Amino acid sequence: MLKRLRAFFRAAPVVVALTTLLLFGALTAWDGWRLLEFKGYDYLTANTAPGRSALPITIVGIDEPSFAQIAKQYPWPRHFHADLLDQLNRAGAMVVAFDLIFSEPQNDDDDGRFAAAIEKHGNVVLAAHMSIQETQYARQWIRVEPLPIFKKAGAAIGFADIPKDIDGVLRRTPEGQDVFWREIVRRASLLRPGLLAEPPSLEGKMIGYLGPDRPERTYPYVHYYQALHADTDL
Repeated sequence: MLKRLRAFFRAAPVVVALTTLLLFGALTAWDGWRLLEFKGYDYLTANTAPGRSALPITIVGIDEPSFAQIAKQYPWPRHFHADLLDQLNRAGAMVVAFDLIFSEPQNDDDDGRFAAAIEKHGNVVLAAHMSIQETQYARQWIRVEPLPIFKKAGAAIGFADIPKDIDGVLRRTPEGQDVFWREIVRRASLLRPGLLAEPPSLEGKMIGYLGPDRPERTYPYVHYYQALHADTDL
């Protein structure tokens, strides 16, 4: 009996270690545990965010004040975007990235003016995204890209969708050879060689939270209508 007890106590640490390993292995496969990890990440990043960006990025927002000032039904005529490009480049913008999908034609004049502005400035990145197409026979993902006229004018095209985690929150850095942010970095590097180094693969990397959108914005922010009339409004 004494020998059995000694053998049990010698084996107990190994049994406890294996049991603990199996328990944590099971927990990490449980969605609830992953949610706890995500919430912990959210809390830490939100409470350690610097509240500012070191990059010279300005956001031009299509927002309620712009809807009120422009007073036209959205989507706006694309000659507005052509005029916006002229204004931003006069102000010294290095790259202009439109997080908008220009996949449907408007009219020859507006589309032509926007394409001409893209070609003139040579620093434009446009967004593409994935859309689900369903029929009675199948359901498939279709890549939706800007009109060929804009691609022909020289716009870079980047995939702008961001994957969601199981709780619907955007935490994952989108990755791939033609994602939106990579195309922006490439266009900047093309225009200013050596200024930005394109990073290696960021597969699985979490988005670094820098700070809130409001009341004090982390990135400089300009209303679309202000940028559109920068020579008189700013």
